[in-house]
Amino acid sequence: MPGGTKLTLVEQDQIQVLKVQKLSLRAIAKTIGHSKNVAKNFLKDPHHYASKERAGRAFKLSERNHRAVFRHATINNKSSSQIVNLLSKPVSTRTVRRELQRNNNV
Repeated sequence: MPGGTKLTLVEQDQIQVLKVQKLSLRAIAKTIGHSKNVAKNFLKDPHHYASKERAGRAFKLSERNHRAVFRHATINNKSSSQIVNLLSKPVSTRTVRRELQRNNNV
């Protein structure tokens, strides 16, 4: 899983230029202000650098439960605590309110 900040295009170009000039990874890292592993990983495959998708935390509710929350809130005019009691998954009322805020149609 990728972490940290990505190299900018300027830094990527700078790494390639410095490598052509036969500088060591340690010298390249010192010049650009990143670790030598960043430079090494970029030089390993520059065309696919930072192409891995950065996954965030998974949602507590599935798409099906999200639709159920939306349905109960709009059609049945249920409160968040009533919706929590109707769901099959144990979630907090704050989670239900957060899901409703994510949906712009409520």
